[in-house]
Amino acid sequence: MKRVWLSGLCVWAGWFVGAARGQEGIRAFERTPAGMECSAPGGSPRTLPLGATEGQPLSRSPGVALGTPRPLGEVSPASGWRAVRPDSGVIPTSFRPAPLATRAKLLDGPPGERIAAPKGAPPAAAPKGVPPAGAPAAPCPAPTMGHTPFAADRSSIPFDAAELIPPPPQPVASDEVPFVVDEAGRPVEGEVIDGESGPFRWDSFRPQPGRFYASAEFLMWWIQGQRTPPLVTTSPPETPQAIEVAPGQFMTLQGVLGQPTTTVLFGGDRLNQGMFPGGRFRAGYWLDDCHTCGIDVGGFFLARRSDSFAASSPGTPVIARPFIARTPDGQAESAELTASPGSNPGDLFSLSGNIRVNASTRFWGAEANVRHLLCCGCDWRLEGLLGYRYLGLDEDLSITEDVVLLRPINIASGALPAGTRVVIADRFETSNQFHGGQVGVSGEWQRGRWFVGGTVKVALGNMHQTVDINGHTTIAPPGGPRQDFAAGLLAVGSNSGSFSRDRFAVVPEVGLKVGFQLTDSLRAWVGYDFLYVSSVVRPGDQIDRVIDVNQIPIVGGPAPAPPARPLVPFRATDFWAQGLNLGVEWRY
Repeated sequence: MKRVWLSGLCVWAGWFVGAARGQEGIRAFERTPAGMECSAPGGSPRTLPLGATEGQPLSRSPGVALGTPRPLGEVSPASGWRAVRPDSGVIPTSFRPAPLATRAKLLDGPPGERIAAPKGAPPAAAPKGVPPAGAPAAPCPAPTMGHTPFAADRSSIPFDAAELIPPPPQPVASDEVPFVVDEAGRPVEGEVIDGESGPFRWDSFRPQPGRFYASAEFLMWWIQGQRTPPLVTTSPPETPQAIEVAPGQFMTLQGVLGQPTTTVLFGGDRLNQGMFPGGRFRAGYWLDDCHTCGIDVGGFFLARRSDSFAASSPGTPVIARPFIARTPDGQAESAELTASPGSNPGDLFSLSGNIRVNASTRFWGAEANVRHLLCCGCDWRLEGLLGYRYLGLDEDLSITEDVVLLRPINIASGALPAGTRVVIADRFETSNQFHGGQVGVSGEWQRGRWFVGGTVKVALGNMHQTVDINGHTTIAPPGGPRQDFAAGLLAVGSNSGSFSRDRFAVVPEVGLKVGFQLTDSLRAWVGYDFLYVSSVVRPGDQIDRVIDVNQIPIVGGPAPAPPARPLVPFRATDFWAQGLNLGVEWRY
């Protein structure tokens, strides 16, 4: 039994001596200019090497936690201080700082004040080598970041030494943006690193970096409208339908362009220039957590929009369709009457009727790109884009007139009694399909929750252009057989059919946006885009106003010298679309 008691006494004495040495190894650190050496009172700095038997946790005062030791000489990223390294293989001791509230209270105290011991615990004596409170201490550099595995009482820590150790991350107030730390206490993506509180502060907020993202945008775009020649005209009813300028030669006056009494009702300007609503969708996936390489796909569409015109008349006012008549004697401005009272001497026709004109446009596109990080900074990044682009532009222009004869007339196919109904329709359709490769750059700069982004892309490729033209005329006498002709007025035999060709095209696009990070995973923005296409075909440009009158079913006559008119002009022009967009993006 005596041996047992003696053994226990030796173990207790060894533990007591080890704890005392741990306290003696604490150095009093104070700020000193970089590069100055120092020592604690009484000689060279004392350090506490780790022994093989000192790995067991010792008793410690409340509020002091154990941490992972860090090698001497390492510079703390937070404070920039470096500890003096007396020799290698030695681990210094350091302590967790007091809570923010305690530190703030102590900041008002005199320099050198000690951190108070925990409530209810007696104050501990200063360890050997540490000057008493109020006495000047030898200047020493700050310790490195880290925590000691040895126990010590907070009352024995000089306040200045604890002040140099940055506090651990603290929860923010409810009106601030929450941050996230990892197991080591380091801030990760999503932290508010600096700045004042509030959602509009200019700090360094970082969104959650998830690999997958998807966005949706509402588009409010305007496009370059299609140009058409004058399609519908009118004149006062007192204007003669035609006058004889030479024996057997007549010149039409009602509704003819160039006459002082003629007014254009529709056409001669651009159509479909209003706002086109639409949508754009985009999704992508980053192949790595650093967002250096990813795949991005997306597409957009603008809702079909139409410009329409309609007019009806029982005879007055006059409604006419202007064109250039080509005969063996030459060509001159003329017009086909849809409604006319025929009240002037020499007028041949008395007609009632209506006319409808409709022009529609539909525009859409898609793309797929590989995104690659080119360079980046703390609050900006620049990416390169390489991929494929597709665009589609479909348009049509249709003109339909419905005429009823109020008195009989003679035409090339025979006499038509009063009450005969004549329906004449012309239709012009164009289609543009672009396929090409695309390169570009995309950048973003972020300041706090706000961000500004921009994209510049250029696509080079083939534009497949198609023009479809067809016309139709139906003559239905009352009680008689109906006659159908595959020709109208502007679309007759010489230009009817489907025609296509391929042309090289360039499609640049510029986009800008300003947005706000709503949450770690959700952002919203308002932006502007401008897109340009170098070559497209449009319906109004495919109208040839010169017409051989012998090809018009209700006129007829001898054919002029070839080539027959109208032709297919296949005129190409450029095209642009621009507008505002409102978007949201979700990251996961």
